[in-house]
Amino acid sequence: QSDFDPSRLDPVAAMLAELHAGSTVRLPTFVAEHRVDQMRAASSALEVVAPDLSAMVDRLFAGISGAISSANQELVFIHGDFYAKQILIDEDGATFLDFDQASLGNRHDDIGNFVAHLFRDGVRSQISESRAREAESRFVDAYRTEHPEIHERILRAYTAAGLLRLAPHPFRFREENWFEQTEAMIGIAESFLKKTTSRSSYPEPKVSHPQNGVSRAKRLAVERALDREEMEQRLGDLFADAGHSRPKLTDVRLVRNRPG
Repeated sequence: QSDFDPSRLDPVAAMLAELHAGSTVRLPTFVAEHRVDQMRAASSALEVVAPDLSAMVDRLFAGISGAISSANQELVFIHGDFYAKQILIDEDGATFLDFDQASLGNRHDDIGNFVAHLFRDGVRSQISESRAREAESRFVDAYRTEHPEIHERILRAYTAAGLLRLAPHPFRFREENWFEQTEAMIGIAESFLKKTTSRSSYPEPKVSHPQNGVSRAKRLAVERALDREEMEQRLGDLFADAGHSRPKLTDVRLVRNRPG
């Protein structure tokens, strides 16, 4: 929202770090495989309601599953469904709600889910793109102040996982432009996942708002065509299949584009 102040997230991050440091007695264990099962269910739903996105969803699911399954599984007390609606903030600090999914799990799961919801709110235009990015940075930095051992690649994988699980929601709740919203969320999740699989520098995840005119699908196709590393990988696969060595792509430029 327009009056949203990211600085109010500081006590939230501090309390979340305190929660993660709490007692783990008699809590069920929520391992990465459980989150993978939830993503698989979301992917199956998307293949039914948005078959045009199936290839993107399949690639995203495979990449995230591999990333979080191979991540360090230090188990701590986690909320299990941590995002803004589970938090009350007043002058005395923050209060967390709804611990029905509390368990032993990866601390990055809570943080990534919170960040995923920030970008989901950006896609819905509930907060601006700049606010979503500022809030992400502020929240993660404030948490890191309390607990420095945050692994950026693991966090981005869990954030992508959160976005994939949220992707069916626009259709489920019959939101206007549900397909464009869903596609935008998948695109943001892909941006986060790329950060976990490459040492190269990619642009920061960009919130995409549904627009009139050229469809999101066509705009995304152009964006992906201009992604040098992805195109180098695809060309390399074609050359390798034909028995040739992989070429190195030095640049990709858009010379002419006919909208629509």
